[in-house]
Amino acid sequence: MHTVLVVDDDSALRTLMVRALAAKGYRALEASDGIEALEQLAADPDIELVVTDIVMPRMNGVELAQQLAASARTRLLFVSAFGKEYTELPGSLLEKPFSQAALIAEVDRLLGVQTPS
Repeated sequence: MHTVLVVDDDSALRTLMVRALAAKGYRALEASDGIEALEQLAADPDIELVVTDIVMPRMNGVELAQQLAASARTRLLFVSAFGKEYTELPGSLLEKPFSQAALIAEVDRLLGVQTPS
């Protein structure tokens, strides 16, 4: 089972993403900002993918990515309505608003999960 950490300061959107990922069979964890995400990552070595918003209080998604740059164990997927304002993101970008199907498809792709046809 793949483990995904969802980082977003919008609790309703974070809950929707976690539920969608869990329904697809992922172990989905959550954090409300980059600082909380770093705490989760330190506590759980099984996290393979971080799905993070870019614009958040305390520590944004780009700052979180910079903190994770030394660790090759975690892949990044940015979700943001402001993604085009960032020209060089160290990961894929899924622009808000997006469907649950688009989220699942991108997570599957990044983790190399084969989708049954």
